[in-house]
Amino acid sequence: MECGRRTALVLQRCGIGEELSADGKKVTHVVWTDMTTNPIRRNWTSQFATWFPDLTSFYQVGSGAVHSVPWHLEEVLALDARSVSGTSVRINPMSMGGAVDVALAGCGKAIETFGAFWGMDVEDLMVKNATRRRACVVYMENYEKALQEVRTAREVTGRGSVERTQG
Repeated sequence: MECGRRTALVLQRCGIGEELSADGKKVTHVVWTDMTTNPIRRNWTSQFATWFPDLTSFYQVGSGAVHSVPWHLEEVLALDARSVSGTSVRINPMSMGGAVDVALAGCGKAIETFGAFWGMDVEDLMVKNATRRRACVVYMENYEKALQEVRTAREVTGRGSVERTQG
């Protein structure tokens, strides 16, 4: 018996059905025992936007991870003749902060879902997670502010580096 047929039999025994396309050739949805449906194909960009409306960096971080795209690496990899691999890594704090924020947001959803499923009070954990997310955002804001100060100082002094002044 082919694998697909065995899977279909198991699903049928569990009371899980299929909804077919208009032409009857493709399965488009899974139908659960309570008659709710879930699509086989999902627009993950839209789904994440629904789950995490405050995360503008979710698409960039997710796209880079899913597609292993080089444009996320261009900002951190530099040619370096002294390195065995021929490259060196320059950490971009804004990219790192965005990735950490996305990870913490995902943790928050997991905590929230776990608490709802098990009927547990997770308020303290949610507050701690929100505090960590806010600290990450503050870090990125401070980094951006310091970077802008360096750029402004370079423009004012006309030099490539910033001179420290005694205060």
